[in-house]
Amino acid sequence: MKIVSLTGLVFLLFFNANGQSVSPNVVAGSGDFYESANASISWTLGETVIKTLEGQNAILTQGFQQSWANVSCNCQNLYLPLAWSLFSTYIDPTIPAIDSILAPIVSDVNIVKNGMGQVYWPQYNINMIGNLTIGKGYQIKMFDNSSVDVCGVAVVPETVEIPLPQAWSILGYLRQTPGDAVEMMSCIASELSIAKNGNGLVYWPIYSLNQIGNLNPGEGYQVKLNSPQTFIYPPNSPMTKTTPISTIEPKHFQKGQNTGSNMTVGIPLSAWETMPAAGDELAVKTRSGRVIGSSVFTGKNMAIAVWGNDDLSKDIDGMMDLEAFSILLWSNSQEREFELKVINWQIGDALFSKDKISVVDKCNIVDFNIDDPGQIYSRPYPNPFTDVVCLEFYLPGANHVSIKIYNALGEIIANPVDQDFDQGLHQVNFNRYNLPPGNYYYRLITNSRIGQGKLIIL
Repeated sequence: MKIVSLTGLVFLLFFNANGQSVSPNVVAGSGDFYESANASISWTLGETVIKTLEGQNAILTQGFQQSWANVSCNCQNLYLPLAWSLFSTYIDPTIPAIDSILAPIVSDVNIVKNGMGQVYWPQYNINMIGNLTIGKGYQIKMFDNSSVDVCGVAVVPETVEIPLPQAWSILGYLRQTPGDAVEMMSCIASELSIAKNGNGLVYWPIYSLNQIGNLNPGEGYQVKLNSPQTFIYPPNSPMTKTTPISTIEPKHFQKGQNTGSNMTVGIPLSAWETMPAAGDELAVKTRSGRVIGSSVFTGKNMAIAVWGNDDLSKDIDGMMDLEAFSILLWSNSQEREFELKVINWQIGDALFSKDKISVVDKCNIVDFNIDDPGQIYSRPYPNPFTDVVCLEFYLPGANHVSIKIYNALGEIIANPVDQDFDQGLHQVNFNRYNLPPGNYYYRLITNSRIGQGKLIIL
């Protein structure tokens, strides 16, 4: 029996009989081996190897000619973009260690995480991941765009059983061509709560919402299951259904920055008391006004990825844990922003938490009374409050704004704002400092309009 083992990544072995003798040191008894720069050959024949002759097409040992062996490896090129993404491979690598696989681009790698939160962190020589696991995906943050070849044996996807736990994990993609997310995940659809790609786009079976479109080679996907499942991909096939997705990007609101940490806010069609028009935009904002998620209404169920803060970044670039957010709507026909008021939540609430799912049960678009020349939209939240209240107001055009706080006797006790603002929705924080609990009032005055309301300090 002859065993051919690889010592390189991709190569061909060619041996034949042409009358050239091999050096005596490679002629040995059974169980020995022959080694060259490109390959090693070991054998167990049960008798002494007397002579070996080699040439271009065959190998001659013990007087029996054997045809040449053609043994090769497969490689998959993984593109890893700047900042955060999810990756996986359909290659069972010759050298499976994650640090070896990424060694050619290690200077561009910030950190890698698996689904259990274990890390490979080159900067600190930390490798808790060890070997890459077939069928699993990984989250990576890159200092720059880069790509790397993963070489070994291409797996046969329908023969690989991938155990997936209850709750969240990262699924790898084992097929060599794209496949429709709905079809690819059909074997777990009944227990699949939600799936997300590296950009926060979702496949949400219960709402028949597929923002992902296709699962693609080289990418990974976060999946949340209601119970443990065994996942098996369909075979590689050129006839597999694909679903190209043409994502409509917001024009009025900016996109939320991919920080590697997000939650999902869902708004089913049934939630709207007043339906917006297709093409209108929604944005999720922090109290300071930063857009941390946006999407375009298409007349169907929708989901918005809301991005949290990146702990590896020096700047605050997303929401902190348990920070409150608000939702705005941009009307293309009226060319202005409106507050989207959530009357109640079906699941979750308006507080950020990584991988959280919040679903609106009922909501309406707040009427700003723009046509009333004497009024201006304003509202305080949270109200009642203990330490800080956010005073939110909308200006139909640029204007000077003065906000004054009064006690129950009508005395001015604070004037937190007295400045010019541009058109749009604005938020100003007011800190109670040493004010005792009780009822207070605010008045917001512009050059032409007035807004006022009650504040309750607990």
